[in-house]
Amino acid sequence: AEAFRVEHGLDAVIVTKGGRGAVVVDGGATFEAAPPAEVEVVDTVGAGDAFSAVFILGLAMGWSTEVTLERAVQFAAAVCTVSGATTKDRRLYSVFEDQGSW
Repeated sequence: AEAFRVEHGLDAVIVTKGGRGAVVVDGGATFEAAPPAEVEVVDTVGAGDAFSAVFILGLAMGWSTEVTLERAVQFAAAVCTVSGATTKDRRLYSVFEDQGSW
C-alpha cells in the first residue's frame, strides 16, 4: 500500500479487509482497526458503503486518522448485523449518536 501511495502521489491509501477490519497507510504511518469480536454477521451488503460514508465524514469533520478508521470499521460492522444495506430501525444509528461518534 505504501509503494502504491508513493507511486501515485497519494496522501494516503485505505485498504478494507472485510471481516478483519481495515488499514490506512498515511505517509509512512500505518493505522489498523479491527471490528468487534462479537459481531454476528447477518448480511455484508452495505458494509463498504457504510465504511466509506463514515470515513468521508471523519475527513470532513477533521477527526484524526485513527479515530476516523475506528469509527468507520465499527459502523461497517454494525451494518453487517442487519439484513440489507439499510434499516429503518434507528437503534443501529442511535448507538453511534449516543456515543458522540458523529
